[in-house]
Amino acid sequence: MYSKITLLSQTETRYGLGLPKELRPKQDLHYFLLYNFAARPFQWVALTCFKVALCISYRRMMDRTTMNNYRVVVWVCGILLVVICIIGTCCNIFNCTPVRDEMVFYFRYAN
Repeated sequence: MYSKITLLSQTETRYGLGLPKELRPKQDLHYFLLYNFAARPFQWVALTCFKVALCISYRRMMDRTTMNNYRVVVWVCGILLVVICIIGTCCNIFNCTPVRDEMVFYFRYAN
């Protein structure tokens, strides 16, 4: 998965990743948005996996202590992260309004 994110990020950089929207090359804007749309689910999942791994390591550190409340908070954070990841990925894939607004930028400024 990491190699997919790396390749997609390198491709996005070639088409203007890191530049403000107004400074991105207009002739490459369609390709940039296409690769950015394809990379977002992988980025969501990768970041969520990293955060859940941190929660698991925090839980292991507190496993032998008497801080039961802390363990519950870590479990709740981990579950909340997974739910947010699923919602965010579905919003991106099914093109909900915030994502659609980002894609409309192409039609507004590309011409």
